[in-house]
Amino acid sequence: MTVKCESQHQNQQYQQCLDSIFASYMAVKPLLKGKFDREIRKPWIVLGIAKDLGLLPARHSTVRITGSKGKGTTSRLIAQGVGLAKPQDAVGLLVSPEEIDHVDRVRVNGETISFDEFVQCYNELQPALREREKLFVEHDYFSPSGLFLLIALCWFKKRGVRWFVLEGGRGVAFDEVGNIPSQVSVVTSVFSEHLNCLGPTERDVALDKLSVGASSQTIFLGPSAERWNQIVNIIPLNRCEFVDVIPNEHELPSWVELNRVLAARAVASLVSTDFYPSRLNLSAADFPSFGTFELAGVSGFYECLISRESLDSEFFASFLRDHVNHRANQGSYHQANLHAGQYAGQYAGQYAGQYAGQYAGQYAAVVSLPDDKDLDGITSTLVKGFGIPVFHVPLSGTRGYLDYALTEKNYSSSIVSRVQFNDAAGFRKIFLDFCHQRNLKFVAVLGTQSFIRLFRRSVNLGV
Repeated sequence: MTVKCESQHQNQQYQQCLDSIFASYMAVKPLLKGKFDREIRKPWIVLGIAKDLGLLPARHSTVRITGSKGKGTTSRLIAQGVGLAKPQDAVGLLVSPEEIDHVDRVRVNGETISFDEFVQCYNELQPALREREKLFVEHDYFSPSGLFLLIALCWFKKRGVRWFVLEGGRGVAFDEVGNIPSQVSVVTSVFSEHLNCLGPTERDVALDKLSVGASSQTIFLGPSAERWNQIVNIIPLNRCEFVDVIPNEHELPSWVELNRVLAARAVASLVSTDFYPSRLNLSAADFPSFGTFELAGVSGFYECLISRESLDSEFFASFLRDHVNHRANQGSYHQANLHAGQYAGQYAGQYAGQYAGQYAGQYAAVVSLPDDKDLDGITSTLVKGFGIPVFHVPLSGTRGYLDYALTEKNYSSSIVSRVQFNDAAGFRKIFLDFCHQRNLKFVAVLGTQSFIRLFRRSVNLGV
């Protein structure tokens, strides 16, 4: 399907383009249910097209990022760092999934691809896609993530990109980005995520994500990735480096600082120069899945989570401490976190109890997670570990290949309301009504990228 790019119909043409991108997958989706990626995904379909068109990046100028948590943040920071180290060069960034819209996936030197350019690149790929489609056998399809990669590489070539920062999808072994050789790769973390696609066990997830080492010269591993590599022994020790941080030496929560250190090490290795984490400017734009908010008398934070392991004890402790002392200390969130590390772990319960005594009944967690995430583990950690009551907001509707209703769990605690995944105005009203009816002072908003995206949109309405 070729989409004519006309500025007066930009949104319509772009939406038709997206429909076309997802059409191939949607046609076979019912036949793929219950199968693992290794059974159904064929990344060489798209990569073959990229090779024929001369779009594949050079290995020596490419860095790939994978992991269960933090890969998007780390990818953005690496792109920022390469831009600082090589200001004369064009730096291409591909992230997955999108932040607000699909064009957000593709950037050069921080500039997002325009709707017109997105559609134009997709149109230019049509002849090659049609020819490859003639060779399809039963159940073959064009992966949407693969098509987004092709569009990105097409635009990168037009823009003369010199350095390629590519964030992979949920896996590596059968992911398009996962099969592009790179000079440097980063595995931020390995948790029990996407077990129904990469599993069935967490070991299977680890084997998949760590397979990035087979086509990388240097690999940087976060703590959980390093632990798994010691168990499965995939990446030779002479080609991987373990990266960790000491929490109480940093102003930011340790997982944020870990992303920054991973990014800095990757930049230094890629461009062969010294590069220090302090050069990376941490801002809200760098952390699209994390932030704080103030809304109609309710304050709190939002964070994208996937498992109980991704709950940051240090951050929860400092978050509670911040609000316990809020009336005495009007300092900023980051100032309150200046020595957050010393309140981690065993001190979290202490501050949760102190907070509960002072603000009993005025705090809660609003959570939205589908059935492939560790909802039970997260709920248990919040309730038993921190004394925080949990309320759920199941999403509804379909988005591309996602049908939210099919991923709903049996909830063991209260449901606030079901909400359409893109109804920001509706969610804003539901959220504020919920907070005001219960006289909540602050709320932890936790969930998938889709839910955090919805929350961010709802907070920004009318601003």
